[in-house]
Amino acid sequence: MKTVDDMVRAEVICCVSGLVSDLAKILPHVPGKILRETSFDDDELTDLMGQDDWEDPAEWHVRHGLTQEELTDLLTEKGYDELPDSAGACADLLLQHLKDADEWQKFASDHNLDPHYIEVYEHWVVSDWFAARLKEKGQVIGDLGNLTIWGRTTTGQMISMDWVVQQIHKEMMA
Repeated sequence: MKTVDDMVRAEVICCVSGLVSDLAKILPHVPGKILRETSFDDDELTDLMGQDDWEDPAEWHVRHGLTQEELTDLLTEKGYDELPDSAGACADLLLQHLKDADEWQKFASDHNLDPHYIEVYEHWVVSDWFAARLKEKGQVIGDLGNLTIWGRTTTGQMISMDWVVQQIHKEMMA
């Protein structure tokens, strides 16, 4: 694949925004017995409409809302013995710990932080490879009826112009 447009043509299969929207409208009226007999999961559909982002508020709080003493205390609680001298380095270490342990929501809850809501505007069937790259970048990805769906959080421009798509292409070409 030479260009970002080539990558999009190969990895983005079709738009299913109308399908997802219609399913969201009728799903509350479908009896549970029927749902159990299908591959549709109402939680997966709900997640495709938007998701809470705990990482951004937690990261902002670590970088801007905590003193070096508070950072040091948190790192000590997490079992770190040797701590960096600067607040910035302590923040980096704590953020790496939160990422490795996937503790964003717990940290945010412990510090009374509210999540940012990631609103989805479009839904696209994408390849599994592309979905994995998008998920690594924090994009909304889900499975619905055996289709891998990307919940696109931008609209009004070509997919190849999305920052996240540009980044995936750049990394692929490196």
